[in-house]
Parts: sequence; structure tokens; C-alpha cells
Amino acid sequence: MNVPRGFTSQCLWMRLFSMRERADLKYFEEYIGAADAARLPSLPKYHYLLWDGSAETTLCSGSRTL
Repeated sequence: MNVPRGFTSQCLWMRLFSMRERADLKYFEEYIGAADAARLPSLPKYHYLLWDGSAETTLCSGSRTL
């Protein structure tokens, strides 16, 4: 929620990981839509939604073994 609009307006893409705060979910609804924002609280560990400004948000995984 504390991400300034001046910053997010310049983003070509965003990786959105699991979040549960209502205000944060509401904030990102404007970018990714209500249906995808509703997916955020249940994302598994190391998974994220990739937003690139298109109509479709992509589910991705970035797990690594060190």
C-alpha cells in the first residue's frame, strides 16, 4: 500500500508474491484485476503472479536450491 504511484506508474512489469493485507490486495486490484488479486493470498511459497500490463497475469515459480 505504501508503494508510491509515481513508482508503480513507471513499472513495465511487477512480480507479486503472496500477500494477505486487505489494503494491499485492494491497491493491486487496479493493476491486475479483482480475480487475480484474489489469488494472491493463496500463492504457494516461491510462486508469484507476473504482471506486464497485458490483460493476462501469469503464474510463475522461482524456487531455487542453494
